[in-house]
Amino acid sequence: MDTEWLVDFIAVIEAGSFTKAADRRNVSQPAFSRRIQSLENAVGVPLFERGIHKIQLTDAGVAFQPAAEEMLSQLANAIDLATSAADRKRNSIRFVCTHTLSFNFTPAWVQDLVKDFEVHPSVQITAHTMEECERSMRDGTTNFVIYHYHPDLVFNFGAGNTRSVDISQDALVLVGRPDLLDAARGHNALPYIEYSQDSSFSRIVGLAQADIPYALERSLQTTLAQAVVNAVNGGIGIAWCLQSLISDRLSQGELVKVIERELPLTIRLAMPRSRQNNAAENFWRMALRTTSKNLSQ
Repeated sequence: MDTEWLVDFIAVIEAGSFTKAADRRNVSQPAFSRRIQSLENAVGVPLFERGIHKIQLTDAGVAFQPAAEEMLSQLANAIDLATSAADRKRNSIRFVCTHTLSFNFTPAWVQDLVKDFEVHPSVQITAHTMEECERSMRDGTTNFVIYHYHPDLVFNFGAGNTRSVDISQDALVLVGRPDLLDAARGHNALPYIEYSQDSSFSRIVGLAQADIPYALERSLQTTLAQAVVNAVNGGIGIAWCLQSLISDRLSQGELVKVIERELPLTIRLAMPRSRQNNAAENFWRMALRTTSKNLSQ
């Protein structure tokens, strides 16, 4: 069975029609229909109801869908594992980090360290959700994970699977625009932007809500820290923002603290305990030396 047929099958489900799916797959309509027919011949039963305005799955198609998705997922994982194994023999380093750190921290920090390598390694930095970062560590498909750490958070890298070091400091600060706070005086209520439950910051800030001397009226819920900052800058509400993302606006008075308390975080570098390629092990040693030097100053 051609794995491209499975991708075609999922494309039809997502697009809702053969025509749209063929466009997305950059295949002519007749050729795409033949590929779907080939898949159905291989499976042995029809997977789609035809002759109606909107394509629908047959009962067999409904049963086949999760298996098709799982096969594609396993194939992608196998490719990642093979790539990771090949990387151990090459002068390359693979990093995954959270989306926020991919914007404002990781690229500059990594390049500052690798510039001193005798032979500059090939560096790959991929932004993921924290859950995907954890999975990359467990699966062994990355050399390093860079993420925000707080002791109240639980990370699933696999029991005893990692070595780690804190490489920088950050904090969550409750801030808002001055005009928003001025308008709220006397009302004792403020619009509040909160992190979605799938954000690693939602648990941290949830424990700190009792310190806020205002009633909070949720105005927005979102996952990404940068999206929270953008909403605060737009005057949508107050929020716990990463200090690293708002320090300039705080110093210029464009944002002000709602309360003085800050929630301290560290930025942490983690890697598997198992032996990595020479480039990754060299990077780890340089990160430890740099961190020790900064702490002693």
